[in-house]
Amino acid sequence: MKQSFLIMSRIFLFSLLFLSQSLLAQEQTFSKEQLTEDLTFLKAQLLKRHPNLFTYSSPEAFEQFFQTCQQELPQQATDLAFYQMISPVSKVIKDGHTLLFPSENTLNYHNEQSLFFPFQVYWDGATLYTVQNFSEDEEIPDGSQILSINETTSEALMTTVMDRMMHDGDNTTYPNWVINNWFREYYSFYFGHPTYYQITFKYPDGALWKKTISGLTRKAIAKNKGSLYPSLAKANREAKGPGKGILLKIIPEQQTAILTIKDFHNRTLKKVYQQSFKKTISQYFSEIKANNIQHLLLDLRNNQGGAIKNGKILLSYLMSSDFQLVEAYQKVDARKNLATSDRLKKSKGPMAGTHAPKANAFAGDLTVLINGGSFSNSGIVSAALQRYDRASFIGTETGGSKNILAGYIKNIKLPNTQVQIQIPTLQFLINSADKKENYSGTIPDYDIQPGIMNLMDRQDVVLEFALDLVKQKK
Repeated sequence: MKQSFLIMSRIFLFSLLFLSQSLLAQEQTFSKEQLTEDLTFLKAQLLKRHPNLFTYSSPEAFEQFFQTCQQELPQQATDLAFYQMISPVSKVIKDGHTLLFPSENTLNYHNEQSLFFPFQVYWDGATLYTVQNFSEDEEIPDGSQILSINETTSEALMTTVMDRMMHDGDNTTYPNWVINNWFREYYSFYFGHPTYYQITFKYPDGALWKKTISGLTRKAIAKNKGSLYPSLAKANREAKGPGKGILLKIIPEQQTAILTIKDFHNRTLKKVYQQSFKKTISQYFSEIKANNIQHLLLDLRNNQGGAIKNGKILLSYLMSSDFQLVEAYQKVDARKNLATSDRLKKSKGPMAGTHAPKANAFAGDLTVLINGGSFSNSGIVSAALQRYDRASFIGTETGGSKNILAGYIKNIKLPNTQVQIQIPTLQFLINSADKKENYSGTIPDYDIQPGIMNLMDRQDVVLEFALDLVKQKK
């Protein structure tokens, strides 16, 4: 299995190197010696800092990856070509908080000068669809299947992309969610910025069409987005307005409330939504009590996490007894052999220990809405609610792992190519008693995944199912 992966990586590597070097001839190239220095630096930084380096993979697999990279280094390459070469390390490490990006100069250049894929897409894990068409060909209907792009089948394309995406263990819901939000960016990272895209479509009526579609600048895509989908663009703008980061909707006739938390990051809540987490949550639970709410729907979909303290605050309003978010913390012990599995030591961490619920905590029926975008702190909160049997869950598996995570990011740049790496430095051991080989996320009690037609119709089937379930309980 490892050997076949290395062979496939080698094939993709040479094609990606050729593509990148031809497209980015105007960019600086780096010698083999400089690339070797960057590769060595990356390996050393991962060994020095990353606590989850060998959680899902062996030291031997890690070493083999870097040996293969070293053997395949070209005599010279651009920073983007080098980025493409090292990005499959994500498949080896299998950590959702470990991110790799091209250099800032390369990103800025392409964002200002280059052409991008002019569709918003939806990947359901098996099929790639168009959700919004920003191209100059208005005849392509939304909801069409994309069978191939530039002679590469969607299945092969997505395999290439997914092998380079961040994920914890074997979790796929988080990288799927990331791709559905930033497909054009990641496509450009691995396949470049072609002027034209030869795309084979399967329209919703079953007709097959092969089209030549021009790439568009980011400015042109943004302009078309506003003119072709004005109501959706308006809704997206309004959703980022003041007071929209944490929302409470009361349905008095059903004694039901929907509490939506889009973000746990204090900075985002303050800057984008002008909200204080602690103050807003306190106010909303006072309203929940005043309205005699018996059924609470907690919507954590698309919430990528934030301050774990806010997770503790939220749980204090939901739990009926003392609770724990994180069992223990660990980090790399510099005194040990960094290239072995036994390389960690206990460490201090945020919100450790046991926490007490509020005296007036909500004691009614609790349902949590989750998806692959429920990541990091949202995953920790979901894991706690499931572990204490406090809630039922609807949607799709949360991103990340419900048992072990890594956080407290260290941002580094490789010395020559300036490729950007985010490396977590602190391990969050959430539940050591639940040992699973793949350390899955929180699995919902009711697995509901929106289909392409639901997305086209802007139909929230997960929320609808949850509200129907409440009616059945009454």
